[in-house]
Amino acid sequence: PIFPLDGFRIVESFTRYGNRFCTFMRRYGSYIFIGLLVLGYVANFLNFPQLVLKLYNLVLGWFI
Repeated sequence: PIFPLDGFRIVESFTRYGNRFCTFMRRYGSYIFIGLLVLGYVANFLNFPQLVLKLYNLVLGWFI
């Protein structure tokens, strides 16, 4: 769940106030979301689906 999206609000409702994940996502979630959108557009334009898949797994692996 990334901050500007509704899934973040659900996660935030089940966590304590001042949670490190929620604080990080509030601060950097918009940048991560924009970065993923731009990365997806560039990869689709340049036809690099494997690069996107590897970077996507890297980002998700960092959060999980």
